[in-house]
Amino acid sequence: MPAWPWHGLVILTLAAAVSLSPGQTVYAHGPAQGRIAALTAAIAGDPANVDLLVERADLYREIGSLSRALADYDRALRLDPTCNVHLGRALVLLERQRFDDALAAADASIVREPGDPRAWRVRADALVGLDRDPEAVIALDQAIAVADPPLPDDYLQRAKLLASFGASQLDDAIAGLDEGLARLGPAVTLQLFAIELERERRTFDSALARLDDLQDRYDRVEAVLVLRGDVLAQAGRKQEADAAYTDALQVIEERLSNKRAAPADTRLRADVLRKLGADEE
Repeated sequence: MPAWPWHGLVILTLAAAVSLSPGQTVYAHGPAQGRIAALTAAIAGDPANVDLLVERADLYREIGSLSRALADYDRALRLDPTCNVHLGRALVLLERQRFDDALAAADASIVREPGDPRAWRVRADALVGLDRDPEAVIALDQAIAVADPPLPDDYLQRAKLLASFGASQLDDAIAGLDEGLARLGPAVTLQLFAIELERERRTFDSALARLDDLQDRYDRVEAVLVLRGDVLAQAGRKQEADAAYTDALQVIEERLSNKRAAPADTRLRADVLRKLGADEE
């Protein structure tokens, strides 16, 4: 599926404040490698210990040693066919773009734990890799249904898939994003993509109402104003668009004068000046 062309300077400025999803973990290689060494020594003394193998496999996966992770998962599965390694295997196989195998492993995980949203997400990703996007939407429906709470990305990925099917699915894509906003509360990534889809179906007043919501909730007022100007310009309301760009420029200039600006502010200023038809000094 082609990437949706909605990532521009304004979108990046707004989305920069979005943090990692809850539950994401970043592992330093040092401590992980130390634990792997300890596990390797323990496994040498107890080579049939499935729990040790699975723990080492998980650590290998987390640091990106995918071949070693898969070898440990497969060895554990041979020792104990009932052990719970299917999700880990699915994640490794997905990372290696072995989509058929990843799908089979995800399905095995779902059989064992149908209420685990992670397996449904892997299933969706594997189906996308196999160009089976309609089935991936169904898998994401299931991930959303069983997760407590779902991740914003569950809704975002589903909306992107639906939007890729064409104009006939834009209403469903937007409705799905609104479902996510209602359940999760304000989520800038969901609202931004909803605005892009409103622009795609040319429902500009709805896009502007969503921008009102963003402006009330987020600090980067200048980026919201620039996006407002873009929507108004697309709607053919040039005078209002220029007013929004001018307001944005005032906020940016104030930030620059107070030396609180980041490089993105300078780029955004140049973008606004271009849209106003002015020459940068």
